Amino acid sequence: YMTGFAPQSGNSSDLYIAKYTSAGAKVWTKVYDDATRHSDDKGAGIAVDPVSGEVYVGGVSFYQAGANYPGAVLLKYK
Repeated sequence: YMTGFAPQSGNSSDLYIAKYTSAGAKVWTKVYDDATRHSDDKGAGIAVDPVSGEVYVGGVSFYQAGANYPGAVLLKYK
């Protein structure tokens, strides 16, 4: 698994998550975009539940509404 961000137009970015096989082949990708706030979203860490296979991604979202207001993001994927 990997996380980070994908740059978008202007100063914004979308949080990016990808799963790969042990051989390096891409299995899936997900993108999180808090478009309602014109935000700068970035992934920072990943944890995988070995029993359920659920993937938890933590990151930040900076709301660009006159000033940057940081917020936490926690996403869950299967």
